[in-house]
Formats: sequence, structure tokens, C-alpha cells
Amino acid sequence: MGSYVAAYDALPADDRFRRIVLPHQLYVNSRKRRRASSRRSWRQADRTDLRRWPKPYVLMGTRSGKGVASQSLLALLDEQEVKATFFVMGWRLSKNADEECRQVDGGVCRVAAEEEHRRGHEIENHTYGHGDFRLMTKRYGEEWVLNDIERASRIIQEIAGDKPTFLRPPDWTIWPELEKKIEARGYHVMTRSAAVPPALRDVDSEDYFCAGRDLAKCPKPSDYDYVLRRIEQRERQGVDQHILVFHELPQTVELLARLIPELKKRGYRFVTLRAYMAAAEGQQ
Repeated sequence: MGSYVAAYDALPADDRFRRIVLPHQLYVNSRKRRRASSRRSWRQADRTDLRRWPKPYVLMGTRSGKGVASQSLLALLDEQEVKATFFVMGWRLSKNADEECRQVDGGVCRVAAEEEHRRGHEIENHTYGHGDFRLMTKRYGEEWVLNDIERASRIIQEIAGDKPTFLRPPDWTIWPELEKKIEARGYHVMTRSAAVPPALRDVDSEDYFCAGRDLAKCPKPSDYDYVLRRIEQRERQGVDQHILVFHELPQTVELLARLIPELKKRGYRFVTLRAYMAAAEGQQ
């Protein structure tokens, strides 16, 4: 399974503040303008303004399969003025991978990632080869897994200029010992685990069940309704910060075309993952 990932974040409807994300994180609001160094940790990001916003919201989407939705997704994000964080598999960014990538993903390769970066989106690490961590560790050892992550980071840095600070393991497969080793290398590991606070936990949209011929597990009545139900359930529990995970599939772009405007109506705006995580962790 291939995977690109897009992360979308939302902020409340307060016209006094606008956040514009550029490659070097240019923050713009009505009171101040400050360029953040590309070397600064996301943990060191300025949390002041984000804490004033009552409902930060993040949507993180992962792309698998044919990848035919990439251009339509980028067009949607531009139309909605949303910046995204794409978790990218490193092999797709290899200069020698274009032919194979076109066969697998319809031509969405390094050029697409360069375009994502050019438009001001973030790019983070989804490993180089998307190998299952348990299987790869059994075959080659944990050091192989760690090297696969670093290999992806090097090629992402060639495009984005910064080394990724977030890692999403394939299918969220991780265990404490390996997670500690990954974190020791400077990464924040994205997880669905109940061991972390809800605001820092991925929420699976299950959109991949709505792709292909077998739709038996696709949420009913629709994935759009399912995602809104999950959000509302979390809000009733006092959780108003969310990380939603989507796969970049044609039907998911259609879903987001409905979901993003709906969330805006409910008072949400969008920020990038680094800003969201800095604010969310600061409130724990």
C-alpha cells in the first residue's frame, strides 16, 4: 500500500487572526509579523495566539492507492485556503522512482511533493518503503527500521528544506521500545493509542473502507456522517481538538469538499500540524 498524507488543521472564526504558512513558517496576524527559524522545534512554536482560539482542529489525510485525487485535493485546499501536512513515503520522492510511481500512483511523485511544498504545505515522514514495523524488525532488525525512517527524512529534506519532525508509522504499528528509539532521534510518533491524551491522538476516518469493490465496512450512512459523529462524540466528552486521518482517495476529496465548509460553519479554521501540536500539548 502506498501512502501520501495530508494534514489539515482548523482554527475558530476570529477574523482578527489569520495564519499563513510558508516554507519557513511566516506567521501573520493583525498585531505582529514574525518569521520562525526553520531550525526551531515544533515544540518551541509560539503558542500565544493559538491558545486564544477556542477550537483548534486538525485533519490529517493519508494517500494510498492510485493517487488520482492529488491535483483535485490541492485545488480544493487552495479554494478553501487550507494548508496541509502531507506524510510522504520516501521512495516516491526518489529521482529514479518516476516510472514505477506512475504505474502505482498515476504519476504522483516527486513533482507533486515539490508542488505541495511550493504551495506552502508541510511534508512529514511516513517512512521510506512503508514496510510494516513488526515484519521488518523480524526480518532485518530494529536498526533497519530506524535507517528506513532516516532515509525518508533525508529525501524529504531535499524538497522541504527542513528535516521532518513527525512520523506516522505504516498502519500505526508501533511498540514502546521502538517508539522510544524513534523519539530519541527527534521525531514525534503519531498514534491512535489511548495512552496519549485525546487531543494528540489520531482519529481514524475509516475512509479506506469506502474504496474498492467491497464496501461492506464503509461507515453508514456515509463516511462524511461518520466523521461528524466522531467529532460530536469527542466534543460531548469535552474534547474539542482533533486529528482526523484520511486517505487521499477520490471519494475522500468529495468528503472533504463537504466537510471543510461544514467545519468552518461550526467555527473552525485551519492551521498546520506543527502549530496544532504545539498548542495542543501546551494545554495538556
